[in-house]
Amino acid sequence: MHQPPMQMHSLIEDLKDGSRLLALLQVLSGQKLPVERGRILKRAHFLSNANTALQFLHSKNIKLVNINPSDIVDGRPAVVLGLIWTVILYFQIEENTRVLEQLARRSSVTGQEARSATATPTGTAPSAGAQASPAARGGARRTLLNWARTATRSYGIDINDFGSSWRDGKAFVAIVHCINPTCIDVNATERMATQERLDKVFKVAEEDLGIARLLDAEDVNVRDPDEKSIMTYVAQFLHKYPDPKAVAQPATGAARSPGQEVNEIADWVARTRQALSALRPPQQDDFMSFKSVKNDASERYLRYEKLKTLGLQVPGHVWTRVDEEWNSLERLLSEWQSHLDSRLPEPLLSVVQWITGAETFLEAGDDAPTEADERTAKLLTASLEEHMSFFGELPRVEAELRRGAQLPAAAQLPPQQLAHIDKRLKAVRGQAHRRWVRLKYLEHRCCIIAFLILMEGRVRAWTVKLGHQPRVEQMLHEYQTFVSDRNVFHEFEQAFIEMKQVADAFVKEGGVGPQEKEVVVHFINEVGERWRSVSVELQCLPLHARGGEIPGRASGNALFKFSLSVLSCWKKFSQGSEALSSWMDTAETMVTQSEEQKLEFFQDVPSWLAIMCD
Repeated sequence: MHQPPMQMHSLIEDLKDGSRLLALLQVLSGQKLPVERGRILKRAHFLSNANTALQFLHSKNIKLVNINPSDIVDGRPAVVLGLIWTVILYFQIEENTRVLEQLARRSSVTGQEARSATATPTGTAPSAGAQASPAARGGARRTLLNWARTATRSYGIDINDFGSSWRDGKAFVAIVHCINPTCIDVNATERMATQERLDKVFKVAEEDLGIARLLDAEDVNVRDPDEKSIMTYVAQFLHKYPDPKAVAQPATGAARSPGQEVNEIADWVARTRQALSALRPPQQDDFMSFKSVKNDASERYLRYEKLKTLGLQVPGHVWTRVDEEWNSLERLLSEWQSHLDSRLPEPLLSVVQWITGAETFLEAGDDAPTEADERTAKLLTASLEEHMSFFGELPRVEAELRRGAQLPAAAQLPPQQLAHIDKRLKAVRGQAHRRWVRLKYLEHRCCIIAFLILMEGRVRAWTVKLGHQPRVEQMLHEYQTFVSDRNVFHEFEQAFIEMKQVADAFVKEGGVGPQEKEVVVHFINEVGERWRSVSVELQCLPLHARGGEIPGRASGNALFKFSLSVLSCWKKFSQGSEALSSWMDTAETMVTQSEEQKLEFFQDVPSWLAIMCD
């Protein structure tokens, strides 16, 4: 607050000599005030400084009740805190009442002119001072309350006080969005918990609107928030943006048609591009100028994208020209940011260089093949490994940013520039996480489809006539190796559980839209149905043997059990065939023997017939 800067360690103690209080009033008012200085100051000098401060406040018509110079010098907490609150009320709120009056008079000019012929018997308009808005009257608290109501009226927010009306954070969100709609997504904050919503809006207000973070979520998300604290914080918005809607919707006179808006945006982009092309130091070194142009460009681009969806009767070459101008402007803004980055001290320079590389990495996108085959799976696995290798550096970079922000060199930078770097790094973290969950989902999707295709192919191969003994032995070996040894049922169940978990994370955290979410849900359901069909076929497979179909379906691993049974029959048949062949050879010699010998030998014929027909 002073050059060289004065430091405040204890509000009560540091204000006792009156010099810092006078320095504060000089900064706030812009007026020079006499200060008692010297190496050895005594109580009389302290009282003189305190009296000068109080007399100055009296000259501003600020009502001071029961505050004496000795109260300040003696460090009476209640009096000092009351004095500081009075100063805040005046300089942060009541000073803006004049601005509100001007806005009220400006907005009523048209109405006054329309009524000028009938407003008075003489046909003259009422005086401007008589038209002051109620928002500009009634004291600091009422002024600020009415300003907040005006800013949030279209958001359905009911503000009745500076306590519970602000506890859920929605009023803060409405004010920030009213000032600049590009800063914050109202719908997204609706889904947040109160603590998260408050943290978000305080952070955005500080980084994008320059509102000092005087509050934490814990200060507001309580049963009875402190009204003075909230008034002090909200007063910053009034001080910087007395007419909040004018920031997002600058008045340009008569209403414009969408076609006129397109032309105005095109002209703005062309002018800005030309200006940036000619930009040189020291203007090029000013971060706040860069941020102002960047925010303005972002706001206009959102509006431009909206206009493109309205089906306007705008010649195609106009859209093409504006698109080309936007691309050039984005390139120039990127070069300007790179120039500002290059001037940063270490380790901040290394941090922004890594962030730039990460942004380029993420913008490259992923063109993974749609085929669910081994090649695709390998490509996805390689992409995941590359991703984890690159973004494994993120914790180190975040630590470097925190360290760099604490170094003396960082104190020479605008706080908004450090906040901008932090915002870029957090955006990279969010985008990287969304890319990772998408790649993980695609990898699991590819693997489970390939597994299903393999299983379905096996089932088709096994749903055939069993054939001769070698074929039965081969099928039994395949089933034993593929199904039993691998425990394929458990293997797939585990893979399917993991697939559903990855898909759920992808839907929740991967930036998935409604249509893509439906595709994911449909895929999971389809995989479940296909697996149920395959598992039933595996466990209750229709088998064929001896050239004919076995119609029954047994429970359990029917193919394995039946194959064993058929193999046993083939072995029994082979053994019986060998014995029968030997018996037949003997029978051929027995036909020449005596009747008694033939009768004894051939009495086994019924037994052989029974064995061969079994």
